[in-house]
Amino acid sequence: ASAAAAPGRPLTLRPEPDNPHDPHAVAVLLETGEPVGYVPRDIAPSVDAGWSAVVLRERRATPRDPRTGLTMLLAPEPIELRIR
Repeated sequence: ASAAAAPGRPLTLRPEPDNPHDPHAVAVLLETGEPVGYVPRDIAPSVDAGWSAVVLRERRATPRDPRTGLTMLLAPEPIELRIR
């Protein structure tokens, strides 16, 4: 229930080369440092330090329900997302 997961907010990508399940794992964190998941396994090996991510939308059953996930935009360059 963090405002840091609102659409347009930047996300931090942190490679986890010591991850015992996948040495190519890339963790996704909110600005607060709270983990929210991982970059999909099929594209994680291509993600490097030049990539950035932002929250596109929240996943909720209804607008009043708690957030159950989020959709992010990944790009190989810094992202500037403007919400109108």
